[in-house]
Amino acid sequence: MLLYWFLFGVGSVLGGADLTPFLLDATDRAAPQAAVYTAAPDTTDDTVAEAREALALSVPRAASPRNLHPVPGITLNTPTAFGARLGQIYGGVHFQHRIRYATWQDGVASGGAGLGDPQRWVGLDVTLTVLDTYTDFAEDRALSWKLHRQFGSRWAVALGHENMWHTEGTDGGSSRYAVVSHVLRQNHWRTTAFIVSAGIGNDRFLPERQFQQRDDGLNTFGSVAARVHPAMHVVANWTGQDLALGLSVTPFERVPLVFSPALVDLTGRAGDGVRFSASLGMAVTLW
Repeated sequence: MLLYWFLFGVGSVLGGADLTPFLLDATDRAAPQAAVYTAAPDTTDDTVAEAREALALSVPRAASPRNLHPVPGITLNTPTAFGARLGQIYGGVHFQHRIRYATWQDGVASGGAGLGDPQRWVGLDVTLTVLDTYTDFAEDRALSWKLHRQFGSRWAVALGHENMWHTEGTDGGSSRYAVVSHVLRQNHWRTTAFIVSAGIGNDRFLPERQFQQRDDGLNTFGSVAARVHPAMHVVANWTGQDLALGLSVTPFERVPLVFSPALVDLTGRAGDGVRFSASLGMAVTLW
């Protein structure tokens, strides 16, 4: 049985969206400015020169985008509206210690690229997923896409189709969805931000029984990521079937590697008990 809820589980990093600008503290965004001096008459007097030097304001350093800490993921196993642009590629692997209603382990590997420009026009993510890595490796595959547009620095909307094309053994359905994402900044918590996503979709987003019976219909899903540290987000996901809770961590300061351990099916509304999963992903900007 496949990890049918996973396809964008590595989506904690696979969107490739650069959230850095609006997750930074105000001090991180300081722009360089010229030193300011108090007014003093033109003179070569050493005393006045020393006073000018003493009163000169320090010049804050500007944070270079290339030197910023990579941003942790903002979802575990549901889509967000942020995505990649032309010149960005992404990939990742996912592991689950046991699948629903069985005892064996399973894994998934995904990779893709962005096209277009979501900030000026529209972006398109195209993702290829290899399923059943623990049984018949690469026998089952799926192709997915997401069309997304970003408005300003904190809003984004997207339409997507998971498993638009897939092999016959894929049991994750073919799920269409629409989702909106927003970055909330708490003014009184200068180092904290929340990234909220909410959407509607069919197939895997339906309650488990409806999905198994291949019923038509739409259901809601969503995620909330709380920034508790520049290198860590706490993430909660409602998949439309059950609840997942986990972390997303960037362990290396200069390497855009994202590790996201989680517990899934916590409420018992789907599956046969709580299970552990983990994903490891990376998004790279080539130009």
